[in-house]
Amino acid sequence: MELNTAEKFLLIIMHPEKPRYLIPETKINPGLFGAMLMDLSLEEKIEFKDKRIIAHSSYTKISEAHNILLSKISASKKRKRIKTWITAFAWNSRKYRHMILRDLVLKGKVRIEERSFLFIPFKSAFLIDKNIKKQIQNEISDVLLNKKPPEDDIACLLGIIDGCKAYKLITKDKESLKSIKHNIKEMVQNDSVSKEVQKVIQEMQAASIVATTTATSG
Repeated sequence: MELNTAEKFLLIIMHPEKPRYLIPETKINPGLFGAMLMDLSLEEKIEFKDKRIIAHSSYTKISEAHNILLSKISASKKRKRIKTWITAFAWNSRKYRHMILRDLVLKGKVRIEERSFLFIPFKSAFLIDKNIKKQIQNEISDVLLNKKPPEDDIACLLGIIDGCKAYKLITKDKESLKSIKHNIKEMVQNDSVSKEVQKVIQEMQAASIVATTTATSG
């Protein structure tokens, strides 16, 4: 079953055993919306120009979350900066994340449990398909260690990982980490990833600073 970039991003940042994420909340938001924007870009529903987003459509079949995101962008009277959109949608990050997690539940990759703490309800997401997480990690490692030309979805993930400085998602081995970190940066510098990804990377880094004050639950 085909997965979009946003789904792959959530899968690789999920803890393999516990209902939590492997990167800070302040990096999840820009990373997730960066992935969603890249999905829309690959489908040619939007394009990036002068660090701004231009919509070419108001509808996509990628997912309900992607469609809501696209409809809001297309309805805007102004061509806003990527950073502005990522920061704005971070306020509703829980909503979009849960929508994507729900799709992953339907695809048999994730389980969601309803819980409560001090009578406050919340949802916990558990990774149940550990093989798909490992498969995505292996695809990324193969591209980096063997310097193979990446497919579009892997190129997007590489750009997002670099933008979030989340290199340990690929490996925790110190020696391999040095090589992987160097290769990611080399790919970005040499335009091995698409120009669109590079623009989103830069804007994600700027958005991460603002995102520290946004919602931190989900």
